[in-house]
Amino acid sequence: RKSQFHNRFAALCAEVCETCEKDCQALGDMDDCVQACRACAAACRQIARAEHREVLETASRTAPASH
Repeated sequence: RKSQFHNRFAALCAEVCETCEKDCQALGDMDDCVQACRACAAACRQIARAEHREVLETASRTAPASH
């Protein structure tokens, strides 16, 4: 959150999700998993393209998760 490394981290996330999507497709009968991985990869690619300023603005509007 609010990291200058968001682009690289999100790009790696997209790559992991794309790999999972392909693996689930290869296994077959895992359509829900394929769709979830595809959606996650798309979201991560979008975040990876965001400027650091955009990430800061978004993070400022989003409440931190409580643990």
